[in-house]
Amino acid sequence: MNSEPFISVVLPTYNGQAYVAKAIESVMRQTYRNFELVVVDDGSSDETPEILRGLSRRYGKIVIITHEKNTGFVKTLNDGVGRAQGDYVARIDDDDVWCDERKLEKQATFLQEHGDYGLVGGGIIHVQEQGKEIGRYLFPERDEDIRNTLLTDNAFAHSAVVFRKDLWEKVGGYKEEFHFFADWALWLALGSISKLYNFPEYFTLYLEKEQGGDYGRRNTEIRRKIRANLQLALRYRRQYPGFWKALLLSFAKYAYSYMPFRHRVRSALNRLRIFFLGSPGYTFVHTHKGQEHNKPMCVMGAGYVGLVTSVCFAELGNQVICMDRDKDKIEALSRGIPPFYEPGLEELLYKNLSAGRIRFTADAKEGVQACDIIFICVGTPQLHDGKADLSQVEDASRAIGQYAASDKIVVEKSTVPVNTGIRVRELLEQSRTDESIHFSVVSNPEFLRQGAAINDFFHPDRVVLGFEAGESQKDRVLSLYEAIDAPKIATDIASAELIKHASNTFLALKISFINLISRLCEETQADVKEVAWGIGLDKRIGYSFLEAGIGYGGSCFPKDIRAFQKILEEKGIHSALLQAIEDINASQKELFAERIKASLGEVRGKTIAVLGLSFKPNTDDMREAPSISILGKLQQGGAGRIKAYDPQAMNNAKRIFMDGIEYSQTPYEAAKDADALVILTEWNEFKDLDLEKIRALLRRPVVIDGRNIFDPSRMRELGFTYIGIGRAQ
Repeated sequence: MNSEPFISVVLPTYNGQAYVAKAIESVMRQTYRNFELVVVDDGSSDETPEILRGLSRRYGKIVIITHEKNTGFVKTLNDGVGRAQGDYVARIDDDDVWCDERKLEKQATFLQEHGDYGLVGGGIIHVQEQGKEIGRYLFPERDEDIRNTLLTDNAFAHSAVVFRKDLWEKVGGYKEEFHFFADWALWLALGSISKLYNFPEYFTLYLEKEQGGDYGRRNTEIRRKIRANLQLALRYRRQYPGFWKALLLSFAKYAYSYMPFRHRVRSALNRLRIFFLGSPGYTFVHTHKGQEHNKPMCVMGAGYVGLVTSVCFAELGNQVICMDRDKDKIEALSRGIPPFYEPGLEELLYKNLSAGRIRFTADAKEGVQACDIIFICVGTPQLHDGKADLSQVEDASRAIGQYAASDKIVVEKSTVPVNTGIRVRELLEQSRTDESIHFSVVSNPEFLRQGAAINDFFHPDRVVLGFEAGESQKDRVLSLYEAIDAPKIATDIASAELIKHASNTFLALKISFINLISRLCEETQADVKEVAWGIGLDKRIGYSFLEAGIGYGGSCFPKDIRAFQKILEEKGIHSALLQAIEDINASQKELFAERIKASLGEVRGKTIAVLGLSFKPNTDDMREAPSISILGKLQQGGAGRIKAYDPQAMNNAKRIFMDGIEYSQTPYEAAKDADALVILTEWNEFKDLDLEKIRALLRRPVVIDGRNIFDPSRMRELGFTYIGIGRAQ
């Protein structure tokens, strides 16, 4: 099956002068390139047509359809979809912002692979109990299940959707009767002839939104929209088993919402129970079929991998005991407070604490004796010689052997060198107190990206499981992942361990390779974005991880590559390739620091605004972050002031930079009176800055972009001196 479908993005606009350019540019930032953009101007009376003509000259992928006078939304949308050449159509509003640069590919690929689905929602808007928006998030940052984007109690969809064009034709195009509430009616009309969404959930969420919105409950326009949607739903009611029951439940839920005080009291009591008692109250929960087990599972380690694994297995309906030696961490987790930031984690933690599916302990004996399946998710930091420190894995193995009173399945999930499974078995058998106890050792490496770990757990590329020869518990371990729709690789332990290290090394190789190419681009006036696009369209290579920048960091790539290098050296295998990966990555940071100095003449006495401190977006992790090296060199160069802003990582940064850094509350505060703006992390909110405001705040309009998040020609038009990575200057 073709993994790169051609997609038509349809953008209707009317008097969109204030935001249409921003919408178009955000679409054009997509790393996925096999698409066209069809912009339909509904007879704008402002300067939108002139803006569109200018943008069409800049971007070759734009098709402009204009009307001489206001022809209405219905015709505008139908004209755009009718002109669309793709089998899949993405329909967006002109005020939409496409934060996730892989969104088009992800949505259309999902539709390709699920023929019984016809519609995929764009993102979610989290709302408070009374309907007030508290923030927009576009997946994968907050998406937990692409099929259930709308079907949650506290969120409703954004208006960006992708659908199969044949469905549009099947419902006869967009109709005037849908126009009372355009987005919801569009989803309903297309979703009604697929299996994706059901009307009762739409209706409930719609009522919840409008109850707290600007219109008010008694507004006649709202009642008119409700009637229109009801009529549409009745037409397609046969598509939904149990339609009337679900519809009545929707009305009951809405009626219940007239008593918000009761709901608030119930929610507060649950939180108070957890806060004071460290244990959940009694609640009714829905578990996933096939995921209930007689005994809980134990996860040893409440760090990044351990906590995400614990919470996600609990979300699948398992009883989970998470054990960690840090008593302060255990106490905080028992109250629903995670020790680090990961999108969606705190919400899932609170949910499963309330449901009684997860608990935390500092007592290894309690966890081992209560569970038959034990995951080892402890840290494997780097030793001074580059090897992986396996002391925590060894301690966990000894504890399991010592406290085991029955047969155990021991799953190593930590990133470990190949053949660690042999050492784990040795320690288990050496420390056991009863020779009759049998241990099954399994390797199950994790592939959780920080910032997208929840999504990666539930929607992995693959699940890798390594078993010993003749393992009798294989089916039981595989059943843990029964609800996960992904290829299951059942192999030997050594192969499973090696898959993890080899995967991380290859991804780091791609990053260092494109950074090397970026240097050549700068010397030859080529554009690394275009080069990476051309390379990535080769299916044997792929575009992922071909983003030039200031190099990789974090807790995985640096230490894993050094550990892998040591493994090769110990086996007498030449490891120069891995050393080159490291050398390129280290020098990329040094080159960028020198670029900042060169752009300012010198940094001594200068004020520099820095956006982004964490090693990647959507995490507060500062381990091996490129910002540490780069800011250190600026400080050594005598920078007068460094004003930094990061959405999540500033508290962790304060522990690293003990002095010399001023922390701002917003990007604009950081930019005020700065001699240059430096971008070190590609947070989505930086991509959508008000650039004219930034230019006005800066003392000198210099932007040095270490992540290539802006278009150079656009930045120059706005009056900036713009310096990227591998871009023609």
